[in-house]
Amino acid sequence: MTHRARRLSDGGPDGAAPVPASPADRIRHLLGPRAFVVVCCLALLPVMVGANAYLTQHVRAQIAFHERERIGVLYLRPVTTLLGLVVQEQTAVREQIGADGDPDGAVDAVVDAAVAAVDAADREYGTVLATSARWSAWKRRFDRVPDSRPATGDDVGELATGLAGLLLQVANASNLVLDPHTDSYYLVHVLVVSQPILLDELVQAERLATLVDRTVADRDLLVIARSTLDRTAATIAVDLATTRAGTADAPLEAAIAPPSAALARTVATTSTALVEVLDGRTATLDVAAAVAAMRTLDTACVEQLDRLVAGRIADLRQDSRNVTEVLAVLAALLLLLTLGLSRALGILRQRTAELRHQAMHDSLTGLPNRALVLERVEQAVVRARRGDSALAVMFVDLDGFKGVNDTYGHAVGDQLLRAVGRRLSSVLRATDTVGRLGGDEFVVLTEGPTLGASPESIAERLKAVLAAPFELDGTQGVALRAHASIGIAVGARAIGSDLLRDADVALYEAKAAGKDCHVVFQPQMQRAVQERLEVEMDLGRAVGAGEFFLDYQPAVDLRTEQITGVEALVRWNHPTRGVVMPEEFIAIAEESGLIVSIGRAILGEACRQAASWQRQGHRISMAVNVSGRQFDRHGDLLAVVLAALDDSGLDPGLLTLEITETILMRDADRSAAQLLDLKGLGLRLAIDDFGTGYSSLAYLQQFPVDVLKIDRSFIRDVATAGGTRALVHAFVELGRSFGLETWAEGIEDRHQLRCLQDEGCDSGQGYLFGRPLSAAAVESLINEQTGAAREPAPTA
Repeated sequence: MTHRARRLSDGGPDGAAPVPASPADRIRHLLGPRAFVVVCCLALLPVMVGANAYLTQHVRAQIAFHERERIGVLYLRPVTTLLGLVVQEQTAVREQIGADGDPDGAVDAVVDAAVAAVDAADREYGTVLATSARWSAWKRRFDRVPDSRPATGDDVGELATGLAGLLLQVANASNLVLDPHTDSYYLVHVLVVSQPILLDELVQAERLATLVDRTVADRDLLVIARSTLDRTAATIAVDLATTRAGTADAPLEAAIAPPSAALARTVATTSTALVEVLDGRTATLDVAAAVAAMRTLDTACVEQLDRLVAGRIADLRQDSRNVTEVLAVLAALLLLLTLGLSRALGILRQRTAELRHQAMHDSLTGLPNRALVLERVEQAVVRARRGDSALAVMFVDLDGFKGVNDTYGHAVGDQLLRAVGRRLSSVLRATDTVGRLGGDEFVVLTEGPTLGASPESIAERLKAVLAAPFELDGTQGVALRAHASIGIAVGARAIGSDLLRDADVALYEAKAAGKDCHVVFQPQMQRAVQERLEVEMDLGRAVGAGEFFLDYQPAVDLRTEQITGVEALVRWNHPTRGVVMPEEFIAIAEESGLIVSIGRAILGEACRQAASWQRQGHRISMAVNVSGRQFDRHGDLLAVVLAALDDSGLDPGLLTLEITETILMRDADRSAAQLLDLKGLGLRLAIDDFGTGYSSLAYLQQFPVDVLKIDRSFIRDVATAGGTRALVHAFVELGRSFGLETWAEGIEDRHQLRCLQDEGCDSGQGYLFGRPLSAAAVESLINEQTGAAREPAPTA
């Protein structure tokens, strides 16, 4: 893949859309978003038409299924009527003979009409249901029953059995018994199975009841007949109840419930009559009422079954129409919305590209951000590991950028960052990457067969282009110059983040080396970082373990050379490394934030020690250094100082807090307010390392300080260099003019002391008067100085 292709594939520095990779993406890229959508919508039309055809065919199949059910219902109606009449025939003929002696007449006419009705139904539906052969056989058997006598029980039973078989064949052939979950299943079960059994049992019971000579076997048959009647009636009741419980159809409930109750009553009456027959109280059994009730229930069941099946068919036809209408509407909407959708997708594509660019680029400079830089570094590492090209990553950090923000404001700082990004890009090849990781930190990725130049020469080129003046708005015509520290990592790594990490380590070394330089990563640098990390971890443990202790360096009145105070200096009693001096860990504690906890412990211990000397009658002032992290947390610092004074009982006038010029000048107005709050506690404030920072008369007037501590760098040459002594003289006079005590640091010989005394410096400290000592050693010096130990002052 070429460099140009790689830049396009991840969006490139100009945020261009990536080159499509998949076939669909390529088609969309060639057609454009709108045409692509139109093509897609037109392609969907046949799909929708096919879906409509499939759904319509499916619905038609369902309608055909239920139409076959409807045929079965229409066939069941005359068959169930005929079955009831056949069972009733014997009783009806007997009643007719008793009335007029004529077995023919009305009963025969009704039966013949029922047979004709079934014959008509078979002619219309017999071919579909394949029932013609069974019905023809039944008619032949029916025709063989003589008209000259009533039909016997055997005749009736044989005819009823034939009709019951016909019912079962019709139900099976017309799909009526396939699904027990439908509301029609139990109605069919009553018509086809339960009621024919009940009719047969009624016929048998009536025949047995007419036997004149009842043997034990006959009685047993009557008992069985009664039990069968009750059981079959109960089955019918359960089936009908299940049907009503499984549907919310009110008409079904209204139609089925009355004849069902009537059948239950007549069957119960018939069962009671059987008991009377068994007891000999009557010799006949009348089942006509039960058969009539059963015929009424048959009619109700068939009518409701017909209504249910017709309802299903109507619902399916309506569903078919609805599906067709919905698909038609969808097709119309799809065509109408095609242009609008294509425009919306075009806007979405544009917005997506913008969002991707924003997600992968720095909002301030427009350069690749951390995510995109890491992605490109990963790709470059893969290519470098294949041996295709050399590779180098450079971390570029602007020196003193915070001062620009503090002096001119963040708007100017943002202008400078944008200008730096443009200048860095201007001196690199198009195939190289310049990114911004955040703040004032940039990264440069360069690769190629020879990198175009050595990484060190590229770094020098970057520094040179940044050194040219920047003409920015809001600087009152002042041309700004930018200097940078650069960390360089060369060669492939296992992963891209390792290469970035090594460049960051090299940048840290460049900062430590004095800034405005470049450093190439070496493996031992990583070990130094590891050691620093170990120190940081040990510091976190040491705070809780109480491994820090204080030494105290005496401070004297230069006129009398008597000890008037001490400065608290922290030491770390490391469990394996022994006593560690502050220069080895204070900077790490400051960067990690642990200095806040350490400073709190130092302040508390120093106040306790000064209070102890105070109770012994020694008014020795205690000077404690305040770090930048502590001072920035104003509310915490005020509370910590107040708590230390309260806990120790130290007179606030004996406590001096030392703060460097640099810390105070980060925000002069805010610092002045904080110093006023601290001053309100009654303690003393000192500007530490005076002369190394701003040394401004304006802030001396603004800040409520008591002491100027002249840095040791001026004291070292005060006795030998005229210029240095002149500076010391100026500092002392400056302090005197503002009513401030002057305090010299680092006095090591008598010549230095004499010069300072001649200049009128008030106080001082250094090895001439004593090295940092333990509290007990300082106490001995104080006692020697006063000639004898004093009695402890009475406690309140």
